[in-house]
Amino acid sequence: MACNPTTQNCKALTKESSSSQAKADECKTNVPNCQACDTSTTTKCATCSSGYTLAGPLCVKPEDNCTSLNSDKSECDICNVSFFKSTKVCAPCKENCTQCTSATDCTYCTKDFFASGNSCNQATASIGVISGVTIATVVALGALCFLVWRELRKNRILAVDAAGTRPGSLALD
Repeated sequence: MACNPTTQNCKALTKESSSSQAKADECKTNVPNCQACDTSTTTKCATCSSGYTLAGPLCVKPEDNCTSLNSDKSECDICNVSFFKSTKVCAPCKENCTQCTSATDCTYCTKDFFASGNSCNQATASIGVISGVTIATVVALGALCFLVWRELRKNRILAVDAAGTRPGSLALD
């Protein structure tokens, strides 16, 4: 594959190269262990180097991100957190996903995110609702306290007027 940065393939010219028509061995890849690149993006591999398997856009070995390999060590049996078994290797879950069954199906999300459908969404909406309810409650309690205080003050003034004296004053006969 020719190195052509203008077509945005995942190969880029090395500093030693001066021509955009350089040979493939004069190019460096943005995807480690990638042999042939997907021409639609700079970060996706189409074919991996020998000993590596394609897992999503990356090239990985069976032991990468794997908790337990099978008996002949050619395939992962149990993947690390935030990875899922894809063919013989472990592929990464979506961003903010701690457990998934495929690249598009998230079942558990990281802290401060919640699962909605197959993806993880930030829990900002619920924080906003809680804040709004708290503020409304404080305002309502403040208004209630003011009304009670005003009613008590009004009753005290009426009681004093009925007695003919004001608080703190002495009645002179």
